[in-house]
Amino acid sequence: MDEATTLAFLGRLATTDAIHMFHHSLFLVAELEGEPGAAMCAYDSSMQGFDVARPEIAAATAAEGINADDPEYARRGAVLMSGFILEDPGPPGPRWVIENVATRPEMRRRGLVDALLHQLLGHGRERGFAQAQISVFIGNERARRAYVKAGFEPVAERRSDDWLREIGCPGTEMLLQPL
Repeated sequence: MDEATTLAFLGRLATTDAIHMFHHSLFLVAELEGEPGAAMCAYDSSMQGFDVARPEIAAATAAEGINADDPEYARRGAVLMSGFILEDPGPPGPRWVIENVATRPEMRRRGLVDALLHQLLGHGRERGFAQAQISVFIGNERARRAYVKAGFEPVAERRSDDWLREIGCPGTEMLLQPL
């Protein structure tokens, strides 16, 4: 898939009527000197998670003319899913999930992620969640340290040789924090 198609797909996915884990309304953006520097989202795992996003992903795929029956599309989707923790190792119940964390390289180490995390954890507490969850790419020690410093504890990881080959990291690690 070329960059223009990818960006159109992501734009469509971020602006659906349904509110889900990739929807723009769930993101916070930290600015530094008027420039976006870091972003992350948070959502209710029971009402805005992957189950809600899945049909929106399918609709955006079709709307952008992406052939979901293409074997390469299916292969890449399988690779992507192979690195995510699908079994829930934590206590039962809805969880406040923080995901899609990104910082512009030139704006790292300025406290932007810490500030966003603090704000989103507060939102989770205000909404009555007992647990917060965040995931990190295995090997991203800077992000992992920031999450542990914020009170998260590692609970599970999932490794995939396919992820290592195609994405460049061995998989993901899930961390939880009581709210």
